[in-house]
Amino acid sequence: MTTVALLAVALLAWALGAAHSWLGETRLIRPLLSQPTGMLARSRFAGSTLRWAWHLTTLAWCGLGTILAALALSPPGFQIRAALMAIAATFLATAVVIALSSRWKHFAWPIFVAMAALSLAPLV
Repeated sequence: MTTVALLAVALLAWALGAAHSWLGETRLIRPLLSQPTGMLARSRFAGSTLRWAWHLTTLAWCGLGTILAALALSPPGFQIRAALMAIAATFLATAVVIALSSRWKHFAWPIFVAMAALSLAPLV
């Protein structure tokens, strides 16, 4: 039963993430960025940061769903390893999104790379 519950939560997290990104992009982000005046109209960096901060929430939820699925599907001796690998992958994906969307200007991406590497430290 625990496996089924964890997989159900994982699927809900992924579904919520997909809905969050799609609805947020179409009903919030695009309308905000299409405004002819204001800070978002004047600053490409601000608009990009707003858009990708929204989608990084989705990435985090999908990462949590992946961790739960890894815990549900991994053999008992491999669960911590699988969870740490999913955490590291989530941090690394976050770093890539931040680096590319900001054209390397946002200072958070190297911190997320370090977090990904440090998440794997217990495995070596």
